[in-house]
Amino acid sequence: ISTGNLPQVTLLPIGPGQSHTISVTGLEHVQNGFARFLPDGHSFAINGNGAGQATRCYLVDIATGRAKPASPEGITCGVFSPDGQFMTGTTNGTTRIYSLRDSTSHPIPKLHPDFTPIEWSNNPSLLYGYHFGEFPSKVYKAEITTGKETLLKELRPGVPAGVVLVAPVIATRDGKRFAYSYNQTLSLLYLISGLH
Repeated sequence: ISTGNLPQVTLLPIGPGQSHTISVTGLEHVQNGFARFLPDGHSFAINGNGAGQATRCYLVDIATGRAKPASPEGITCGVFSPDGQFMTGTTNGTTRIYSLRDSTSHPIPKLHPDFTPIEWSNNPSLLYGYHFGEFPSKVYKAEITTGKETLLKELRPGVPAGVVLVAPVIATRDGKRFAYSYNQTLSLLYLISGLH
């Protein structure tokens, strides 16, 4: 999925095939940076805003392009449950679970405030996530009912020298495969002698 500032989304093939542009109705802007298919295969989630409204998460019907709000204003898309009925959203540093049926929500009790959800497990009671800025970066599984975190994987770039940040991180629903980017700052030190 490729998004832009115009209210449209382009679906790009991952093999041979043609791209398909969907005009999204009901939105003034579509935000770059997030787009995800829902498990039903008939819709996808994007962040955008209607006229005079704050950014929020929307579900877009692939066939019609019609967008409907999936979260309250100011709450952007998070990760989605395996059945596509719930999503995470963060407000004031607190991760909450939002129902896509009626936008009601509840917090995850005792969850670390720096926990960033990256995927909802195949087990609907677990989220995968990491603590933004932690290095070496660790992926945890967190219990939705208690907030208890268990270390799942430690991510270490092949050459850790100069790595200042590991982000973003993504995972598969089974928690066995991960992909991540990192920022690395390298410099050279020169010794100059013989100056008078």
